[in-house]
Amino acid sequence: LMGAVGAGLLGLGLAAPANAGAIRLGMTTWVGYGPLFLARDLGYFKEAGVDVDLKIIEESALYMAAVAGGDLDGAASTVDELMKYRSDDLCF
Repeated sequence: LMGAVGAGLLGLGLAAPANAGAIRLGMTTWVGYGPLFLARDLGYFKEAGVDVDLKIIEESALYMAAVAGGDLDGAASTVDELMKYRSDDLCF
């Protein structure tokens, strides 16, 4: 999982300008997102040249709205949450 996350974020880092700032990701508190915090705390993102700002937002509707509004660059979400938002015709 960490390899997939790192590879995905590495791709974002290569596509972003050098001074683009942090990639802002929102998420709820869930043990499954632990590898993101480990990667940040162990310096894996910085090693890959990516600055990641992880934001805990306990209501998934709020972080999805923040992504749609441009306040966040992305969100860590579970499949069931994404299916719910797709069924409500909320496209992100």
